[in-house]
Amino acid sequence: MTGRPSVAAAAVVKHFSEKSRVLVEGESLELECRVWGYPLPRVTWTRLTRLDSAAVEMVTGGRVTLGSVDGVVNASLTVTDMSIDDYGMYICIAHNGVGNDSEAILIRVKGITALPS
Repeated sequence: MTGRPSVAAAAVVKHFSEKSRVLVEGESLELECRVWGYPLPRVTWTRLTRLDSAAVEMVTGGRVTLGSVDGVVNASLTVTDMSIDDYGMYICIAHNGVGNDSEAILIRVKGITALPS
């Protein structure tokens, strides 16, 4: 027995442990999307900044890095040096041809307040 299922199974995303998170400007965002399914799901990340806006796909470049987790490509997302413009709903989408699933987390970024000298 190889440990692989003999029947295809739709992609499933484990829920994030929190529904929202607050970061301070300059901090890094690190998210991990835990997925299951057979064949192994592919992961994409998107971000919504307003309810009436289109989702923007996150890709590696600049301050954004996507990485693999347990053999799943793009399952981790890191955004360095967060700014208030990085707020929004970050969505992990898993798909494998059998089915799709997604999970979202709201990220808020607080500005740094300088004290008068």
